[in-house]
Amino acid sequence: MGPPEPSPIVRVLNRDVGRYHRWCTPSILPGQERVEDFYASDISISAGFFGTLVDHTGIFAEAERFAAAAQGADRTMFSVHGSSGSNWVVLRMLALERSDALVLVARNIHHSVINALKAFGLDFRFLPTPYEPRYEALLPPSVDQVLAGLARYPEALAVLYTSPTYEGLAANTAAIADAVHQTSPHAMVLVDEAWGGHLHFHPQLPSSAMAAGADVCVQSTHKLAGGLQQTGLIHWREGRVDSELMEEAYREYVTTSPSYHLLASADAAVRTLAAEASR
Repeated sequence: MGPPEPSPIVRVLNRDVGRYHRWCTPSILPGQERVEDFYASDISISAGFFGTLVDHTGIFAEAERFAAAAQGADRTMFSVHGSSGSNWVVLRMLALERSDALVLVARNIHHSVINALKAFGLDFRFLPTPYEPRYEALLPPSVDQVLAGLARYPEALAVLYTSPTYEGLAANTAAIADAVHQTSPHAMVLVDEAWGGHLHFHPQLPSSAMAAGADVCVQSTHKLAGGLQQTGLIHWREGRVDSELMEEAYREYVTTSPSYHLLASADAAVRTLAAEASR
Protein backbone atom coordinates (compact mmCIF):
# COMPACT_ATOMS: atom_id res chain seq x y z
CA MET A 1 0.00 0.00 0.00
CA GLY A 2 1.25 3.47 -0.85
CA PRO A 3 1.26 6.59 1.30
CA PRO A 4 -2.02 7.78 2.81
CA GLU A 5 -4.33 9.92 0.70
CA PRO A 6 -3.93 13.64 1.41
CA SER A 7 -6.48 15.03 3.79
CA PRO A 8 -9.15 17.42 2.44
CA ILE A 9 -7.56 20.21 4.44
CA VAL A 10 -4.20 19.48 2.84
CA ARG A 11 -5.80 19.54 -0.60
CA VAL A 12 -7.03 23.05 0.10
CA LEU A 13 -3.57 24.13 1.19
CA ASN A 14 -2.05 22.62 -1.97
CA ARG A 15 -4.59 24.23 -4.25
CA ASP A 16 -4.69 27.67 -2.73
CA VAL A 17 -1.20 28.08 -1.35
CA GLY A 18 0.97 25.58 -3.19
CA ARG A 19 2.79 24.37 -0.11
CA TYR A 20 2.04 23.40 3.45
CA HIS A 21 3.69 22.81 6.77
CA ARG A 22 5.25 19.50 7.75
CA TRP A 23 3.20 17.43 10.16
CA CYS A 24 5.39 17.07 13.19
CA THR A 25 8.94 17.08 14.48
CA PRO A 26 10.35 14.80 13.25
CA SER A 27 7.95 14.42 10.35
CA ILE A 28 6.07 11.13 10.07
CA LEU A 29 6.15 11.71 6.30
CA PRO A 30 9.86 11.61 5.36
CA GLY A 31 9.27 13.12 1.93
CA GLN A 32 7.19 15.99 3.25
CA GLU A 33 8.28 19.38 1.90
CA ARG A 34 9.41 21.82 4.54
CA VAL A 35 8.00 25.30 4.50
CA GLU A 36 10.65 27.99 4.68
CA ASP A 37 8.15 30.80 5.24
CA PHE A 38 5.56 29.59 7.73
CA TYR A 39 3.36 32.63 7.21
CA ALA A 40 3.06 32.05 3.47
CA SER A 41 0.94 28.97 4.08
CA ASP A 42 -1.07 30.35 6.98
CA ILE A 43 -4.34 31.27 5.32
CA SER A 44 -7.70 32.36 6.67
CA ILE A 45 -10.07 29.61 7.71
CA SER A 46 -13.07 31.89 7.39
CA ALA A 47 -13.62 31.30 3.66
CA GLY A 48 -17.19 29.98 3.54
CA PHE A 49 -16.72 27.56 0.66
CA PHE A 50 -14.37 25.45 2.85
CA GLY A 51 -17.16 24.89 5.37
CA THR A 52 -16.63 25.65 9.04
CA LEU A 53 -15.06 23.78 11.91
CA VAL A 54 -17.63 25.16 14.36
CA ASP A 55 -20.59 23.89 12.32
CA HIS A 56 -18.86 20.67 11.16
CA THR A 57 -19.40 21.30 7.45
CA GLY A 58 -17.36 21.05 4.26
CA ILE A 59 -13.80 19.76 4.40
CA PHE A 60 -13.92 19.72 8.20
CA ALA A 61 -16.93 17.41 8.26
CA GLU A 62 -15.12 15.09 5.84
CA ALA A 63 -12.05 15.00 8.08
CA GLU A 64 -14.15 14.39 11.20
CA ARG A 65 -16.03 11.52 9.57
CA PHE A 66 -12.77 9.85 8.58
CA ALA A 67 -11.31 10.23 12.08
CA ALA A 68 -14.45 8.80 13.70
CA ALA A 69 -14.44 5.78 11.40
CA ALA A 70 -10.71 5.23 11.88
CA GLN A 71 -10.97 5.38 15.69
CA GLY A 72 -14.22 3.41 16.06
CA ALA A 73 -16.31 6.36 17.26
CA ASP A 74 -19.74 7.57 16.22
CA ARG A 75 -18.65 11.20 16.23
CA THR A 76 -15.33 13.03 16.33
CA MET A 77 -14.40 16.70 16.63
CA PHE A 78 -10.97 18.22 16.11
CA SER A 79 -9.32 20.16 18.91
CA VAL A 80 -6.68 22.84 18.53
CA HIS A 81 -6.56 23.24 22.31
CA GLY A 82 -4.98 19.87 23.14
CA SER A 83 -6.57 17.48 25.59
CA SER A 84 -6.72 20.22 28.22
CA GLY A 85 -9.21 22.22 26.16
CA SER A 86 -11.01 19.05 25.14
CA ASN A 87 -11.55 18.13 28.79
CA TRP A 88 -13.20 21.51 29.31
CA VAL A 89 -15.55 20.81 26.40
CA VAL A 90 -16.50 17.38 27.77
CA LEU A 91 -17.09 18.68 31.31
CA ARG A 92 -19.10 21.57 29.92
CA MET A 93 -21.29 19.03 28.12
CA LEU A 94 -21.95 17.36 31.48
CA ALA A 95 -22.82 20.72 33.06
CA LEU A 96 -25.26 21.44 30.25
CA GLU A 97 -26.78 18.00 30.76
CA ARG A 98 -27.28 18.59 34.48
CA SER A 99 -26.05 21.62 36.40
CA ASP A 100 -25.83 19.62 39.64
CA ALA A 101 -24.07 16.66 38.03
CA LEU A 102 -21.82 14.50 40.19
CA VAL A 103 -18.70 13.04 38.58
CA LEU A 104 -16.54 10.22 39.95
CA VAL A 105 -12.91 10.95 39.10
CA ALA A 106 -9.58 9.21 39.60
CA ARG A 107 -7.07 10.97 41.84
CA ASN A 108 -4.46 11.24 39.09
CA ILE A 109 -6.78 13.09 36.73
CA HIS A 110 -5.28 15.98 34.77
CA HIS A 111 -5.51 19.42 36.36
CA SER A 112 -7.65 20.61 33.44
CA VAL A 113 -10.41 18.29 34.66
CA ILE A 114 -10.25 19.66 38.20
CA ASN A 115 -10.24 23.22 36.89
CA ALA A 116 -13.24 22.55 34.66
CA LEU A 117 -15.16 20.88 37.48
CA LYS A 118 -14.59 23.94 39.65
CA ALA A 119 -15.39 26.41 36.87
CA PHE A 120 -18.71 24.74 36.03
CA GLY A 121 -19.72 24.16 39.64
CA LEU A 122 -19.88 20.38 39.19
CA ASP A 123 -19.72 18.13 42.22
CA PHE A 124 -17.16 15.34 42.24
CA ARG A 125 -15.86 12.50 44.38
CA PHE A 126 -12.50 10.80 44.12
CA LEU A 127 -12.41 7.10 43.36
CA PRO A 128 -10.09 5.04 45.60
CA THR A 129 -6.88 4.91 43.59
CA PRO A 130 -4.03 2.75 44.93
CA TYR A 131 -0.37 3.75 44.70
CA GLU A 132 2.09 1.36 43.09
CA PRO A 133 5.60 1.94 44.50
CA ARG A 134 7.28 -0.06 41.72
CA TYR A 135 6.15 2.58 39.22
CA GLU A 136 5.96 5.48 41.67
CA ALA A 137 2.53 6.12 40.24
CA LEU A 138 -1.17 5.94 41.00
CA LEU A 139 -2.90 3.09 39.22
CA PRO A 140 -5.98 3.54 37.05
CA PRO A 141 -9.20 2.59 38.85
CA SER A 142 -10.28 -1.04 38.86
CA VAL A 143 -13.74 -2.35 38.05
CA ASP A 144 -14.44 -3.01 41.74
CA GLN A 145 -13.39 0.51 42.72
CA VAL A 146 -15.65 2.05 40.08
CA LEU A 147 -18.57 -0.14 41.13
CA ALA A 148 -17.99 0.76 44.78
CA GLY A 149 -18.15 4.43 43.81
CA LEU A 150 -21.39 3.94 41.89
CA ALA A 151 -22.89 1.97 44.77
CA ARG A 152 -22.22 4.90 47.10
CA TYR A 153 -23.19 7.57 44.57
CA PRO A 154 -25.75 6.02 42.19
CA GLU A 155 -26.71 9.50 40.99
CA ALA A 156 -23.26 10.01 39.40
CA LEU A 157 -23.56 11.20 35.82
CA ALA A 158 -20.09 10.09 34.78
CA VAL A 159 -16.94 8.19 35.69
CA LEU A 160 -13.77 9.91 34.49
CA TYR A 161 -10.22 8.59 34.59
CA THR A 162 -6.93 8.71 32.68
CA SER A 163 -5.88 5.72 30.57
CA PRO A 164 -3.15 5.23 29.66
CA THR A 165 -1.55 7.26 32.40
CA TYR A 166 1.57 9.37 31.96
CA GLU A 167 3.52 6.31 33.13
CA GLY A 168 1.87 4.09 30.49
CA LEU A 169 -0.52 2.22 32.79
CA ALA A 170 -3.83 1.29 31.15
CA ALA A 171 -7.18 0.65 32.79
CA ASN A 172 -9.44 -2.27 31.90
CA THR A 173 -11.86 0.06 30.15
CA ALA A 174 -13.81 -2.75 28.49
CA ALA A 175 -14.71 -4.23 31.88
CA ILE A 176 -15.31 -0.81 33.46
CA ALA A 177 -17.59 0.33 30.64
CA ASP A 178 -19.55 -2.89 30.72
CA ALA A 179 -19.97 -2.73 34.51
CA VAL A 180 -21.00 0.95 34.50
CA HIS A 181 -23.51 0.48 31.70
CA GLN A 182 -25.06 -2.53 33.42
CA THR A 183 -25.19 -0.82 36.81
CA SER A 184 -26.39 2.66 35.89
CA PRO A 185 -29.01 3.65 33.31
CA HIS A 186 -27.40 7.04 32.73
CA ALA A 187 -23.73 7.13 33.83
CA MET A 188 -21.15 7.78 31.12
CA VAL A 189 -17.59 6.47 30.98
CA LEU A 190 -15.22 9.31 30.07
CA VAL A 191 -11.57 8.51 29.37
CA ASP A 192 -8.75 11.01 29.20
CA GLU A 193 -6.76 9.14 26.55
CA ALA A 194 -4.31 11.95 25.91
CA TRP A 195 -1.41 9.50 25.73
CA GLY A 196 -3.30 6.86 23.75
CA GLY A 197 -3.98 8.28 20.29
CA HIS A 198 -2.03 5.38 18.79
CA LEU A 199 -3.69 2.50 20.66
CA HIS A 200 -6.43 1.81 18.13
CA PHE A 201 -3.96 1.00 15.38
CA HIS A 202 -1.95 -1.97 16.65
CA PRO A 203 -3.31 -5.30 17.93
CA GLN A 204 -0.53 -5.76 20.50
CA LEU A 205 -1.40 -2.53 22.31
CA PRO A 206 -4.18 -2.18 24.90
CA SER A 207 -7.61 -1.51 23.43
CA SER A 208 -8.43 2.09 22.73
CA ALA A 209 -11.17 3.68 24.82
CA MET A 210 -13.59 3.72 21.89
CA ALA A 211 -12.91 0.09 21.01
CA ALA A 212 -13.41 -0.84 24.67
CA GLY A 213 -16.88 0.74 24.87
CA ALA A 214 -16.21 4.10 26.53
CA ASP A 215 -18.79 6.80 25.88
CA VAL A 216 -16.31 9.66 25.41
CA CYS A 217 -12.57 9.99 25.09
CA VAL A 218 -10.16 12.82 24.38
CA GLN A 219 -6.79 12.35 22.72
CA SER A 220 -3.70 14.51 22.27
CA THR A 221 -2.70 13.85 18.68
CA HIS A 222 0.64 15.53 19.33
CA LYS A 223 1.77 13.07 22.00
CA LEU A 224 1.94 9.61 20.42
CA ALA A 225 -0.04 9.99 17.21
CA GLY A 226 2.33 12.16 15.17
CA GLY A 227 0.57 15.53 15.15
CA LEU A 228 1.82 19.03 15.80
CA GLN A 229 1.76 20.42 19.33
CA GLN A 230 -1.69 21.54 20.51
CA THR A 231 -3.64 19.11 18.29
CA GLY A 232 -6.22 16.69 19.65
CA LEU A 233 -9.45 14.81 19.07
CA ILE A 234 -12.72 14.36 20.95
CA HIS A 235 -14.48 11.07 20.22
CA TRP A 236 -17.82 9.82 21.47
CA ARG A 237 -20.52 7.20 21.02
CA GLU A 238 -24.05 8.41 20.53
CA GLY A 239 -26.41 6.82 23.01
CA ARG A 240 -25.70 8.07 26.51
CA VAL A 241 -24.03 11.19 25.11
CA ASP A 242 -26.25 14.02 23.89
CA SER A 243 -24.52 15.07 20.66
CA GLU A 244 -26.33 18.40 20.54
CA LEU A 245 -25.02 19.30 23.99
CA MET A 246 -21.51 18.19 23.02
CA GLU A 247 -21.65 20.42 19.95
CA GLU A 248 -22.97 23.32 22.03
CA ALA A 249 -20.14 22.90 24.53
CA TYR A 250 -17.66 22.76 21.64
CA ARG A 251 -19.01 25.99 20.16
CA GLU A 252 -18.58 27.73 23.51
CA TYR A 253 -14.86 26.98 23.69
CA VAL A 254 -13.45 26.38 20.22
CA THR A 255 -11.68 29.29 18.60
CA THR A 256 -13.34 30.62 15.45
CA SER A 257 -9.89 31.14 13.91
CA PRO A 258 -8.12 27.79 14.27
CA SER A 259 -4.86 27.15 12.46
CA TYR A 260 -5.00 25.22 9.19
CA HIS A 261 -1.59 23.84 10.03
CA LEU A 262 -2.85 22.30 13.26
CA LEU A 263 -6.03 20.91 11.72
CA ALA A 264 -4.21 19.45 8.72
CA SER A 265 -1.63 17.94 11.05
CA ALA A 266 -4.24 16.17 13.18
CA ASP A 267 -6.05 14.94 10.07
CA ALA A 268 -2.88 13.70 8.38
CA ALA A 269 -1.72 11.97 11.57
CA VAL A 270 -4.95 9.95 11.81
CA ARG A 271 -4.83 9.05 8.11
CA THR A 272 -1.21 7.94 8.37
CA LEU A 273 -1.92 5.74 11.38
CA ALA A 274 -4.92 4.23 9.63
CA ALA A 275 -2.93 3.57 6.46
CA GLU A 276 -0.07 1.97 8.38
CA ALA A 277 -2.48 -0.20 10.39
CA SER A 278 -4.09 -1.54 7.21
CA ARG A 279 -0.81 -2.77 5.73
